[in-house]
Amino acid sequence: MTIITQISPIQLLALTPLATSMVSAGPNIHARKQAKHDAMKDSGADFDRSVLDAMGEDEDWEDEDDYADDPENWHHGDLEHQEKLNRFTHMAKKMDANKDGFVDKSELITWTLKALQNMDMKELDEDWDVSDHDEDGYISWEEYVENIYGVEPADQEDFSVEQLENDAALQDYNRAYHREFSKFMAADANEDGKLSKEEYESFFNPGKNSEQTEYAVKEALQFVDKSGDGMISREEFDNDYKNTGFKKHTSQDDENEQDMFAAFDLNNNSFIDGDELLLWIQADNGEIAVDEAAHLMDGADVDHDDKLTMQEVIDAMEEFLESDATEYGEMLRFHDEL
Repeated sequence: MTIITQISPIQLLALTPLATSMVSAGPNIHARKQAKHDAMKDSGADFDRSVLDAMGEDEDWEDEDDYADDPENWHHGDLEHQEKLNRFTHMAKKMDANKDGFVDKSELITWTLKALQNMDMKELDEDWDVSDHDEDGYISWEEYVENIYGVEPADQEDFSVEQLENDAALQDYNRAYHREFSKFMAADANEDGKLSKEEYESFFNPGKNSEQTEYAVKEALQFVDKSGDGMISREEFDNDYKNTGFKKHTSQDDENEQDMFAAFDLNNNSFIDGDELLLWIQADNGEIAVDEAAHLMDGADVDHDDKLTMQEVIDAMEEFLESDATEYGEMLRFHDEL
């Protein structure tokens, strides 16, 4: 992964009495309804809508005969080599969204993000059953955070730096809060402060609804984009915490954040902006997608021109089939006619 060397690491802030104070700004869902309506009418975000459309597309690759007998034990390795090659080639052509004969990094990231969302959706029913603690047919923000991050409701709104120091789950929640809560707000279509199962599906796959995705980005930027320029600088990226008094104190953490910022900064302008914000808002999935795409590009791009020919993709078939980008080969189970 390329590191942007012209950006100096942000100096760690010394902890002050103010930094160790409690953070009390919890979710105020109903007070923000009007802002949501205004934002969804005119997001102001400069996105390539084709990227959002690609994220929301469903692939119709279904062949019931491939898995009807034993769906649990299906594996792409059981296919005859030529059949596997045919299916993979067909899939590789679909990765080339602009049909220019190449798969560039942006296309590969978008494709991988869709694959990650697909894998999440397959676990939705099980996750729903676990998350809906009170079995009322809805999932509240508090239920979601407890299930995904392991943070008890009593600790979700107010927590100190001292609590964060030795609590990895709370650290993850602190880091992802603005993006996750903004996506939750965007998915809450009827604005009742909780998600129905249909809304929960939209929350897990925000690309299905481009207006919701754009709103979620704008909402999150209100917390993170302190300069108000619609972009995220390296300093703003580093300070994206619910409790901003906490910052990990190891050089490895600083290096990891620098690497991730560089991975999101596809146009190398030292900001996360435009379509790059669509990756950033996805939290963990966005980070996994850029990392996995970089790994696949490094292995398959034999002429080092930062894009893959169809032949380069096909030559790297086995690497692709053992990656998130193809749901570990599961995508070959569903296909349409060549």
